[in-house]
Amino acid sequence: MQRLLQAAETQRDAINRELHHRPTSTGVRYRLLWQPLAEEEGAPVGLEAARKRLLNTSADLWSADDRRVVGAMLQQRIAAERERADSGAGKDVGGSLIEQLARALDYRRWHRFRVERWQDGHWRKLSGPASSGERALGLTVPLFAGGRQFSTVRAATRWRRA
Repeated sequence: MQRLLQAAETQRDAINRELHHRPTSTGVRYRLLWQPLAEEEGAPVGLEAARKRLLNTSADLWSADDRRVVGAMLQQRIAAERERADSGAGKDVGGSLIEQLARALDYRRWHRFRVERWQDGHWRKLSGPASSGERALGLTVPLFAGGRQFSTVRAATRWRRA
């Protein structure tokens, strides 16, 4: 999970570099945010502290407290998913233990993407005051930057294998 979270952060940073180099003709720039949800939005209890450790410290260097924080958050997720599966709540309940673990440990469900635009010297929410054209660009430009970054990474991976 640590490698996946770090890879996702690296991918987001690469997309933002791509976006930085491609402002619109009016000088508007976009950036992609990948933010953890708050607990009241469905994030696991303790995500913020565990995420900090997972992203910033090699697991080889974790203290006993680091292991306790990350372990408690992951155990809570597994227990919650098992309880959900046993109760029959939700559309994707039940399944094998492997499927339950996959749902419990799916870090993508604990995050959201947001797009911001740089305008008049400030980063602003895409949902703020803007023309419909700016909003359309704000939705499509990051998507294309992500696609370009993904294809660049895939091409580099194929080249290394050859």
